[in-house]
Amino acid sequence: MWDNYTDTHTTLTVEVTGNAKADMKWANYWDAVVKKYKVVIKGWPSRIPFTSLMQACSGVGNTEVLLKSWMNGTTYWCQLNDDEFIEEEKNHDVHIALGEIPAHRLCKTCEDKGKKWSAKGKGPATSLSKMTQTRRMTTPMKVTLT
Repeated sequence: MWDNYTDTHTTLTVEVTGNAKADMKWANYWDAVVKKYKVVIKGWPSRIPFTSLMQACSGVGNTEVLLKSWMNGTTYWCQLNDDEFIEEEKNHDVHIALGEIPAHRLCKTCEDKGKKWSAKGKGPATSLSKMTQTRRMTTPMKVTLT
């Protein structure tokens, strides 16, 4: 049954976006799907949370309801024109302001952004890694006098 849902969902995604590599991204649905392809999912069953399928379909019943909803056309992808997209964006902002959906959070920039990596792929190409530098600074030094 899950394979039927995945096949149906994937086929519709490709048909609507026109992109064979289009993929559903639940974690950042608004940016990765709606903004990128100007499509939304309409008719999602109200008793099933609009979230990752692993979370939303915890039982066979919910999975069957969702699959039937896609199969009979109650749930469907909808391509948005520019005016519809602007309206959806306003609605999205209202839902964020009301706290109904979480605001998009930006990912933290990596410390080593823009630095070259060593050929071995073990981190930035520096003479000493941070861990080694820290160890060398905190390890007592042995001094031999002659």
